[in-house]
Amino acid sequence: MSGFYATVSVSYENECAGDSIGTAVFENQIVIENKRSSFLAGGDSGSLMVENVATNPWAVGLLFAGSRSTAVANPIDDVLDTFGVTMVGEPGSGASSTQTSSSTISQKAQIASANAAQKRASASLMNKGGVVGHGIGLGANGQYVIKVYVESLADYDRGGVPPFIDGVRVVVEETGKIVAF
Repeated sequence: MSGFYATVSVSYENECAGDSIGTAVFENQIVIENKRSSFLAGGDSGSLMVENVATNPWAVGLLFAGSRSTAVANPIDDVLDTFGVTMVGEPGSGASSTQTSSSTISQKAQIASANAAQKRASASLMNKGGVVGHGIGLGANGQYVIKVYVESLADYDRGGVPPFIDGVRVVVEETGKIVAF
């Protein structure tokens, strides 16, 4: 997973003519790396995304959009809540643990801080030139950061995205144009 709690602008296109027919903004999405369309390609919309574990993988999201480098999924709990249904079975081994370590508490605090900063800056970030979304993800140093997704590194307003928001590092990531699959 590349990011979560993501807000993403998804373009809808007329496939026959290639014309853009509009965009929609989705909040609380999951963003996944999709280098060279190896994870998601046209026609995969509606596919179930599951945990990457050897036994008893638990449903995580429902794929619906992306680019050659990024895939986007609706969190499965949001999908299930919308339809008033539940999944059968037990969560994977990692999801059912009741032990809480100090590192888990620290991670949760980092995520909460990054999410709060991201929410406060959401409208401002989405109005920056070339920005197609933002989310929370792990930075190179293992700390949680705000990821700002841009269609093209060459075209976005470099002066418009700050290096920190409320003390949380901001990382810019090129995604390409995100379209509905």
